[in-house]
Amino acid sequence: ERGLIKLMAFQRGNNVAIQIHDDGRGIQLKRVQDQARKRGLIGKDHSIDLKECIDLIFSPGFSSSEEVTELSGRGVGLDVVKKNISDLKGTINVMTEDGKGSIFEITLPITLAIIQALIVKTADDKFAIPLGSVSETVRIRSREIQTVERKEVYYLRDKTLPLIRINEVFHMKNGHSRERLFIVVVKIAEQLFGLVVDELVGQQEIVIKSMGERLKNIPGIAGATEIGEKKPILVLDPESMVGVVTQGKVRAV
Repeated sequence: ERGLIKLMAFQRGNNVAIQIHDDGRGIQLKRVQDQARKRGLIGKDHSIDLKECIDLIFSPGFSSSEEVTELSGRGVGLDVVKKNISDLKGTINVMTEDGKGSIFEITLPITLAIIQALIVKTADDKFAIPLGSVSETVRIRSREIQTVERKEVYYLRDKTLPLIRINEVFHMKNGHSRERLFIVVVKIAEQLFGLVVDELVGQQEIVIKSMGERLKNIPGIAGATEIGEKKPILVLDPESMVGVVTQGKVRAV
């Protein structure tokens, strides 16, 4: 009998998300409930829901295994995992479906991370876009941009690509006055969006640094970096930037 475990990691705002997927039976609610009753963690007549079930599997000493083996049954697994993640100021969430498997998602704050980034320029400012978010780049003429229902789009290989102008998101001045522009195509939740910029400066390995407590929650920004010009530049978070634009919550920075 074989099982599949899939490990994924990606950036989400100011955090790194790590997902562990499996294609097993999922967390057995009744089995967890029976073990919890047996150990006196819940009353004999108490029936748990899925949220309580997930909380219980992180309890110290808890195990749904009927017997102790070299790999399971001691109840010293998930509670230790949760404590170590909490010590790093992170969180762990569990999604499970009976008969289809489970997903454990660990979220950790980015305090210092090294990534590959695409450096772009709009108006007089440079920005870094994590390369993992970039699908492709396209050079266009400004007149190729169309307006549909008062929103700018570009037709990329017969598909409508919603456009986001970085200068407008951050209320910058004098952006996109050129005849030639670039679109950085990013993929967010299986949908493509285009970030409109003036220039592509190049690809570079960068160190993302936190913006600090007062500035860390600015939508559209993952952090800051220094690219050797003695001037920090902002690292963009395409996912939250799309959320900012679609919800109409733009702000100056």
